[in-house]
Amino acid sequence: MRVRCATVCAVLLNASSFLAVTFGDMGEAMIDVRTLGAKGDGQTDDTAAFLKAVEQAKAEGKHVFVPRGTYVVSKTIALDNTALAGPEAGAWPADVDALPSIVPTHRDGPAFHLVAGGGLSGIDVTYRWQTEPESGPPAVLISGIGAYIRNVRIRYPWDGILTDGE
Repeated sequence: MRVRCATVCAVLLNASSFLAVTFGDMGEAMIDVRTLGAKGDGQTDDTAAFLKAVEQAKAEGKHVFVPRGTYVVSKTIALDNTALAGPEAGAWPADVDALPSIVPTHRDGPAFHLVAGGGLSGIDVTYRWQTEPESGPPAVLISGIGAYIRNVRIRYPWDGILTDGE
């Protein structure tokens, strides 16, 4: 019994050390959208801050971090060899908003376009249509190799995730 406890304790200690190092490193390797002007208040158009963060992250070889909040975007956010990630909340039940929420207000393109090496993680994409749209873009368009999506919730889109085959 003691051996098991010692083994479990050692594994938990190693796991917590690994997580501390991983999350510590992520802070330095990510550009926070709020430092570039995003409000996340559900009212302000945060598109310019997102585009600037993506541009800066790509130039510096980093990724974009989105803290919890509700961010309005009015233009497609293209992720080319850059990832956009929210805090890792673990599993999320449908009735709890543990993820940062992106609210697209445009219908002329997807909320996110993942090009080669683009990634999306730990994000909620929620459309606030007043009525069911008759047509519209996907929430996420994938058109590059090496793109990934994980821990993403998409609510009320015309289409969820589409690939264009390129």
